[in-house]
Amino acid sequence: MIKKIIIRHKFWILVSLIYFTLLYSTSLHHFYGVERTVSLSHFVETDETLKKYFPDMGILKGQPIYTYWRYVWKLTSFSLDAGYYITESEKIQHGVAPYKYRILPVLIAHLISSTLQISREMSFVLMNILLIYLTALLFNYYLLKYFNFTKTISFLGGILFITIPTVTGTVSFPMLDPISLFFSMLIFLSVIRKNPYLFIMSSITGVLSKEILIISSLMWFIETVQLNSIKKLLINILISAIPIIIFVSTRMLLGGSPFEIEFGHNPLHGDFPILWKRLISFGGWIYIILSAFLSFTFLWTGIVNVNKNAFIKRQIIIVPIVILAASMFSAQIIRPLGILFPIVIPMFLMFFKNVQKQPSKLL
Repeated sequence: MIKKIIIRHKFWILVSLIYFTLLYSTSLHHFYGVERTVSLSHFVETDETLKKYFPDMGILKGQPIYTYWRYVWKLTSFSLDAGYYITESEKIQHGVAPYKYRILPVLIAHLISSTLQISREMSFVLMNILLIYLTALLFNYYLLKYFNFTKTISFLGGILFITIPTVTGTVSFPMLDPISLFFSMLIFLSVIRKNPYLFIMSSITGVLSKEILIISSLMWFIETVQLNSIKKLLINILISAIPIIIFVSTRMLLGGSPFEIEFGHNPLHGDFPILWKRLISFGGWIYIILSAFLSFTFLWTGIVNVNKNAFIKRQIIIVPIVILAASMFSAQIIRPLGILFPIVIPMFLMFFKNVQKQPSKLL
């Protein structure tokens, strides 16, 4: 019985084992000590609010480092984000935007920590490992089912996903990028399948994890709009509006403004984030372009294949919008762009699909 099951599902078993091994080898090595993996050049100034809860943050700067893995995050450029996520998961309400609005991941981490009796840091890491693992498998299915790639090419796509900077740089830290990648994958699956129930579930949970996934509203509208029927058009608009409604209502229920952005700034009151200066300087645009490139490096070359797939051709508009949003609202651009992997990687894989059809064009 077991042998038959293994034979029947040998492809997925093999893929699962390889993905987990790759995930371990490229990410989980951070556990073994910051002195082996984290460059001292990544140290940042410690947030004063967090110093009350983590008095050892920043005091190791410039000194020999020997630390147990759970404290690595305090010594990296993730310290600000990770510190707030940990404290929020411990029910310490700082009321700092945007961390206080990302309620789903910190709730999950709290439940994991309470149930398994482990540290908050470890609960985030366990959550991240599981979500990246599941995302890689779902991505493999997405490539096989909706792009007609071979098993080999789809498997390669999963490897490319696991090794993008958003994954390798955050999975072993108390960060929320892995959960945003998971819900991004579910949103793409719901949109390409035009499944309203999956879309509603994944977009709501996505926005409650990372607000950049509000882009799902535009994705659903683009894919389902029907101008020949007023009734269907209204239904599609209503479904498309759900992520926006969740975005706005979460902010209002938690004591913020619907227009509140990075660290409480409200542009409607003339309070503009300092990050917006990037958009009006040559150096700022150089930084934006370089960061956008580094998010996927040469996988971006697949954009020449944008017209070879109808779904990607319709959805490609979200790429510049996400890049602009990340540039305006995030201090770190590379990581937020990771949610675009269901578009960027398939476009790149089309090179291999073409080679398989015409092997003579390999060189």
